[in-house]
Amino acid sequence: MISLNTTKKTYLMLFACTAFLSGCSKGEVVEYHQVSGQITYQDKPLVYGTVIFEPDAQAGNAGAQGFAEVENGFYDTSRNGRGVLGGAYKIYISGQAEKGDPEKGVIPPQLFRDFLVKIDIPKGPSVQNFKVLPDAKK
Repeated sequence: MISLNTTKKTYLMLFACTAFLSGCSKGEVVEYHQVSGQITYQDKPLVYGTVIFEPDAQAGNAGAQGFAEVENGFYDTSRNGRGVLGGAYKIYISGQAEKGDPEKGVIPPQLFRDFLVKIDIPKGPSVQNFKVLPDAKK
């Protein structure tokens, strides 16, 4: 049998936890910003690849990664990815000669991977074009 005293303690604990947790949320809305642009490799549009926007923690930036697919030299985080918060970022670009089909086991060979560029991205929609240098690692 549960005593009235135990029930009161349980409700007090639930109330205290709810009050504590509601104070932890600042109610801030995170706004991701669209990034789009062109990527070239060997002075031609990159046929297919990925671009990852990693906040540069060493430069004081934090948050979730942004990403997008690259097709025919173009990428747009609003079409097939996630935008960024803005600030200092490390950009990682990987490229393939063609689009694969992982469901069918078709994985195209890599032209290069993890080509790194460090830039500051504005807080708002922006266009960022990248030229992958010939010495990008495979």
